[in-house]
Amino acid sequence: MQIPSVHISFDLHHVSWKFNEQFSLNLINDYDENENLKLDENELKIIEEKLLSYLKPRKYLMQLSYYDLPFGYSKELDFKVENVKVSFDGLLKLDYDIIYNFTPQNQRVLNLNFEDNEGFFNFAFIENKIVNKDFNVIENYNLNAAFYEFSTENKIVKNTKSFSQNIAYLLNAFLELLLKHLRQLSILVYPIAFAYGFFHALMPGHSKLLCAALFLNSKKSAAIFSLKIAFFHLFNAFIYAFIFTSLNYLKLNIISSLFVCLLALFLIFMKIKKIKISKISKTNNIKKFYTKHTQSKILNIIKKESVIDSFYAFVLSLLPCPGLIFVIALVSSFGKIAFFAAILIALGMALAIFLSAFYAKKINISNKYQLVFLLLVFIISLIVFIGEL
Repeated sequence: MQIPSVHISFDLHHVSWKFNEQFSLNLINDYDENENLKLDENELKIIEEKLLSYLKPRKYLMQLSYYDLPFGYSKELDFKVENVKVSFDGLLKLDYDIIYNFTPQNQRVLNLNFEDNEGFFNFAFIENKIVNKDFNVIENYNLNAAFYEFSTENKIVKNTKSFSQNIAYLLNAFLELLLKHLRQLSILVYPIAFAYGFFHALMPGHSKLLCAALFLNSKKSAAIFSLKIAFFHLFNAFIYAFIFTSLNYLKLNIISSLFVCLLALFLIFMKIKKIKISKISKTNNIKKFYTKHTQSKILNIIKKESVIDSFYAFVLSLLPCPGLIFVIALVSSFGKIAFFAAILIALGMALAIFLSAFYAKKINISNKYQLVFLLLVFIISLIVFIGEL
């Protein structure tokens, strides 16, 4: 049996299905009772009844949702279908309007997805230019899914998207798949969760990734530190999901950016100390320097690398990803499968952080350049902190 292909066009409030030519010809062979090589009104009515009897109980095989860039998680939208019309002009067409409550905002992405779990239809979107008087709309298509990003920028080149936007689309697709397989209690939840965690940690702007690459010095410490970040991500996400369910994420962003600022300053201080010690060690004053300075409480604490690494990991994991919090919140509904999915998300993040640290070791960044990078981390975090106040 040939599975019919359906091409979807969408303009925010109207949906149009266009079935492929072979399927339309098969309909003529099956339903053209008067053999006039076309579908008359009565014949088309029979097709419409059969088609809608399948589509209506399944919400027209549509899922409508939205999320906010760069880190917002997907929120499903309810919709109502009106003005349904089935027509035939050589190809079978299905048209209808959809009514739903959606407010466009800058960097908000509307996601329309078609999926037939029973496998009777294959879907693909037709590219079309959506016009909105208040926003530019960037369209991105991925087989049976379409993403419409609303932007207030004055000039946008169609289908030109930044790396972070493409990763955000990918993360949303992973979350949609994750929720689908959680509902089905499918073992595919586990590789999808791991992949989500990995790509989330690669998201540009993640200070945990940059800092990890700067202060890890060996493969062993990199692996241990990455696992510490995974543990703290998981621990913090459990707290946010089950205890602080009404917590304002903006406040978390402020707290996280402030701690990263302080962490960057602390690392700059220690890097300068290390450079000074290195210079003094080349002279005869090294004994005098250590006699004067090594009794510092800060330097004594620094000697305990495991304690400091744990502090770094805790600071860099203060703001867990919304996807991890979302999955943990589903533990009460899906039990062990959601719990282990959350663990795999955290381990996926750990792998990305480990690879970044391993690569940083390979390129052997000098102390001076490390200071420049740490200063950039401080400046960016300070800008985020001030901007969120």
